[in-house]
Amino acid sequence: MPVRQLLPKPPFVPALQLEKDGENQAPKRQGVSLACDRCRKRKVKCDGARPACAVCCSANIECKYTTRGSSLAQRYVGLQESYNELRQAVEAMCSGSERDAVDIVKHIRLAQGLDNIIPSLCNHPRVVQYRLLSPEQQSTWVKDAHPVEASGFISPKLVANCTEHQYLLPVSQWTTVSQDDVWLSHLLRLFWTWDTTLTRIIHRDLLVDMISTRHGVNENSDGKLVAQFCSELLINALLAYSSDCFGFVSQHKPAAQGRDFAKEAYRLLETRSVNNCVSLIQAVAILSIYENAFGDPKKGASLFFETLLDLRSNLEPVNKSMVLNDDALGPKVQDALSFISSGFYCLDVKMCLIASPTVPAGWTRQLLANDGNGPSPNMQMRSDTLWIPYPLSVQPRISYSFEASQIEHELVRLTAECLEATEMNGQSLMPNHLGASNIYNRLIRWKNVNSRRFHGSSSILPSWTGILAFYHTTCIKLLSPFIQLPFLEFPRGRPARALSVEHSESLISILKEYNAAFAGRQDYWLLHTCEIAVKHLLLEKNLLDPTEDYLAKGCELLYSIGRYMPQANRILDDVNNHIKEKNIEVSDRVKTMLQAGSTRVRPTIIANASYLQLDPNDAKRMLVGSMAFNEAIESIAS
Repeated sequence: MPVRQLLPKPPFVPALQLEKDGENQAPKRQGVSLACDRCRKRKVKCDGARPACAVCCSANIECKYTTRGSSLAQRYVGLQESYNELRQAVEAMCSGSERDAVDIVKHIRLAQGLDNIIPSLCNHPRVVQYRLLSPEQQSTWVKDAHPVEASGFISPKLVANCTEHQYLLPVSQWTTVSQDDVWLSHLLRLFWTWDTTLTRIIHRDLLVDMISTRHGVNENSDGKLVAQFCSELLINALLAYSSDCFGFVSQHKPAAQGRDFAKEAYRLLETRSVNNCVSLIQAVAILSIYENAFGDPKKGASLFFETLLDLRSNLEPVNKSMVLNDDALGPKVQDALSFISSGFYCLDVKMCLIASPTVPAGWTRQLLANDGNGPSPNMQMRSDTLWIPYPLSVQPRISYSFEASQIEHELVRLTAECLEATEMNGQSLMPNHLGASNIYNRLIRWKNVNSRRFHGSSSILPSWTGILAFYHTTCIKLLSPFIQLPFLEFPRGRPARALSVEHSESLISILKEYNAAFAGRQDYWLLHTCEIAVKHLLLEKNLLDPTEDYLAKGCELLYSIGRYMPQANRILDDVNNHIKEKNIEVSDRVKTMLQAGSTRVRPTIIANASYLQLDPNDAKRMLVGSMAFNEAIESIAS
């Protein structure tokens, strides 16, 4: 077999062949150790150039690089937050009721995909509510369910102990109007949830203890001590005010109305079944506010400035020997007395501010000379951490009740100085401009400092809304003696008239937001602040567009409130008469609201009213007589 001959290696490779081989090979991409955030998110190749990669340069956008250490830190923080949220969610399931646990599990099963389980679990209403609680409150988390009806009312189950977080109390033992403890307990809860003035004259924890004592929880309690802080008169007055502050829809209208509780309270007041004690003056104070809001304002003024002052001047001191041997009740009684005293001081100042025409001469200076105490530090322990909107929302909010009480007390003290200065300036031919400017500067400083506390709040809080309205009303009151003195300038180089209009517009804006959020809630204090704002917008005969728009909004607010508070209709009637007397030009929008409100106060009367009686062959005119009506027929007299 022939063998192939071995040939030597060629001395060189043809150049043409090398070029072809080089053309066929793709250039090798240079690897980068770190890609920019945008390329990594889009999962595209990044050249890693600094300060900007080629992709970001071509797109003309900012190029950012995250180091490995920073990336791991971000992932760690995210995982830690997810772990904490899941831990709190599991704790809420374990410490809550069985119904809550089942509902949370159903909520999880509705999640679309595994990635949505954590957000679905952590956004459950009961989990959110548990997460907002303090560690102490989480340890005493209520293990009973509180289902919410379509009407927004709570239907709590019967619980053994009456604590701060358990809502059912034996209130029916203290009134003959209704025996529905669920409904009555709900009214008490609404009172403390919303009202930020009258709640300061009643020590909640002590009142709950006294209500439970009548039910036999503590059979060894002294009846005299119970009568000092709780009575049938006080409970009926409180239920009357709380019931009428809400505009209930017809299908959920309760059987017992506020006026029914008020009648029972007045019957007890006439019989005077209790001596002059703390619960008596509390009840009279609440009844006076109730009459001012829903009944006869003259009767309300008489109750507050005559009956209440007489009772307070002759108030019998609490016999502290009744609780000397009770280590738990003794400090609570002492704290309650201090708390109630501070609350009445705030109530006096607010009444002087909004009821100035009916305040007796010299009463302001005499009563406000007694400086009130600030809120007790113990209040922070018993304050509601959660504020539940009404109708009930699935997202409860932090109430900031203790913080609100602190800053409100500072404002009350400034308002007391304002009232005293205003009373003196109103009687002087040349008001004290320097003193008023000093108080005004301090009010502005108070606003700038304290508004930051609630700047980040995710909801409109009734307490903060009331405090802001209180602040603007105080400023308007302080500036009122200087409205006719345009040559005197206040801080920021503006006269009192312009500043009063500015505060009035701000006040109406606040009330408009409040009304949009809580249309069902009627507030006596906000009603009168709205009245002051509307009347101060009428300082000029020729209203400009922004001012007239605020005036229309204020009249609309008063008209909507007038459905439940007759005093709002009287205010609209007074404003209507003032506009006619001063010949002030207003828009048709304002005229419509004013005429509608006046109609509610003064009904239209037809002297010779008649109707047609239709027969098959004829029609007869039948005389009825006199007929009076406003929005509905009130009376027909033959």
